Amino acid sequence: MDFGSTWSRIDVEILEATCTTMDGAVPTTSSSPLLGVLRLKGRAYRLQREGGREDEPCAWAQADYVMTQEEASTITSVFLLFWGDMLDQPTFLVLRPASADSQKFERLGIIRFSKGDRERNWEKILAHCRMEDNIVVV
Repeated sequence: MDFGSTWSRIDVEILEATCTTMDGAVPTTSSSPLLGVLRLKGRAYRLQREGGREDEPCAWAQADYVMTQEEASTITSVFLLFWGDMLDQPTFLVLRPASADSQKFERLGIIRFSKGDRERNWEKILAHCRMEDNIVVV
């Protein structure tokens, strides 16, 4: 995202960003694999899947990677973090719990809403969001 652009607005605050190699060293161009942690403060909302009910999609979604149907069926809740506006579209990061610690998450992808989507479904989600000040994305 272009932080200085007129077509994007960042809503989250980045509190900490760290990156190390698997053995704890400072990364270089030749070192890998890497471990990264991003600690954020922003408006978020937890969604729970109830009884296998599937609602009709209401927005454009982009997954970060492909999952098998079996992997996807194990996801029972996601955490939506309002990132801001990208290309003048309200954008949420889609996160899932990375561990038993409820504040550590793995990014699954993003959801972007068009300004006119279904009577502004994104505004309804945002109205239910609450400020979270220690969201850790690993």
